[in-house]
Amino acid sequence: MWATFQNRGEGSLSTDLPEEFRRDVDDVFDVFSRLPEDWVVKCKLRRGVRRVVSAEFLSFLDTVQADETHLFSHHVDHQRDPQLLSDLQVVFAAHLRAKAMVLLVGRFRKPTMRIKFRPDGILFVPSVQLSPLCRTEKSPYNYLAQHRRADESGSVGGRTSFKSQATLCKQLPSQPCFEIASTIWEDKKPAQGSLDAAKRQNSMSTTAALRQLHYLRVNSPVFGLVFAEGLVRMHVDWWREDDGKFRIVSAPYTGPGPKRGPESRPPYEWRLDHPADIVKLFLVMRNLDAWTVGAFCNRVTQGIKDLHTHVKQSKKVPTAWRRRSEAGVTTRRQSCASSVVTEAGESISILSRPRRPAKKRSAK
Repeated sequence: MWATFQNRGEGSLSTDLPEEFRRDVDDVFDVFSRLPEDWVVKCKLRRGVRRVVSAEFLSFLDTVQADETHLFSHHVDHQRDPQLLSDLQVVFAAHLRAKAMVLLVGRFRKPTMRIKFRPDGILFVPSVQLSPLCRTEKSPYNYLAQHRRADESGSVGGRTSFKSQATLCKQLPSQPCFEIASTIWEDKKPAQGSLDAAKRQNSMSTTAALRQLHYLRVNSPVFGLVFAEGLVRMHVDWWREDDGKFRIVSAPYTGPGPKRGPESRPPYEWRLDHPADIVKLFLVMRNLDAWTVGAFCNRVTQGIKDLHTHVKQSKKVPTAWRRRSEAGVTTRRQSCASSVVTEAGESISILSRPRRPAKKRSAK
């Protein structure tokens, strides 16, 4: 019922994804040849690495290489990304935690001991990258915020004001700016449900994100990640207009390789207690970081500029995407990747260390 009301339907990445988004999606899921082969073959560099990391970590890398040889390449220079080895050691720590929790669940049947990722995270375009759209008197943000038809609420901070439409969060940012999300992830505790339950909740958030993108004339997909019971799935959502009617299409990621049709394979799953899987997930999320500050940011910038031009020429503003009764999808800003946390509250980042965080309540 909710999906119907939101004009949201299921689709396939192989048959329904618009070609203009194909490269974006392929780049995010491309984890081929991302790690230095010298880390896992007998050579001078391997001997040097052995002196600064544990034998257990090297064994972890060897296991990953044995299962997924294509992740490594002799073309990858370790000196180009000196932080990568350190980040992977954090991934290794997260893997050990996940593995230990899975073993405890199997032995004692205590679902509260399962590992979970920090829930309800959102990956935003860093505000500094969108500041040229906001900082001058004649910038798109200020022009649209001051437009006489851009505020239907009768108050500057009303739910249908432009300033409210410009952010995906419940509260307005401390400084006027756009807050636009590329990726949203949802985690469910065992008592709260399965991956399907997490997907339903995540879909509500990606729907809000796409409604905001549509309002701002930003033509781009968004990514959703769902975590439950030590498993991770992803889906790609995008908006389109059919005869002027706004619609959302959501397609599950079904894994690498040739696609034979929308029903050919089930959703792909990463297991956090499997070395190769958690490393592949780490690489995908690094790709999401790069895409967010790169191609996605470019799409956002162009869309907002187009909206600015459209409103100046037509003197009309789009209908507010956020209804008067709606809050935001989150109150926690995230400028880069998530963390792994246990029920005891311990936190382990599995991604590269964050870039400069957003100024308002950034995670990490």
